[in-house]
Amino acid sequence: MDKSTVHDKKKKKSGLMRDIIALVLKLGWIAITIAAAFMLILGIYVQHGEGMSPAFHNKDIIIYYRLSEEISSGDTIVYADGSGTLHLGRVIAVQRDTVDITADGLTVNGYFREEPYAHGSTVLVEGAGVTFPLTLQEGEYFLLCDDRTDVNDSRLYGAVSAENIKGKALILIRHRDF
Repeated sequence: MDKSTVHDKKKKKSGLMRDIIALVLKLGWIAITIAAAFMLILGIYVQHGEGMSPAFHNKDIIIYYRLSEEISSGDTIVYADGSGTLHLGRVIAVQRDTVDITADGLTVNGYFREEPYAHGSTVLVEGAGVTFPLTLQEGEYFLLCDDRTDVNDSRLYGAVSAENIKGKALILIRHRDF
């Protein structure tokens, strides 16, 4: 074997190694960019239980947008309760709205609320400490579960402040049992 053939083989190996290193570095930058997006812009929440059924089910994965500044009635959001535990809830009323729950049903600003996503009737929670009618202050939101038999919502906690809202649901990934 002559010297030029050996030299060509070494050159090909070093070129291949440079290409592999460049590919690994590019993949690393892509991974860092995706991780930064999830840490700063997006969040992941896994639904626990059937409280938001039928729209969301147990073990569904929700990707939420952390930077959403405008929250409207009907939005589905991820929020933290007083202990810091994350939950999924639907915004029923926003700041300066008045919410009332009576035997006749749920009213917001004196009007009965049509809720095609709700399952069951909206009832008061005995001994929860929330008094109705409730007028929301600046930066407060009233949240309910879609399954109204689950009372792990504003009927129990009261209004949720804007500081406790982690983000607005953006993408739903259904969990499938295989």
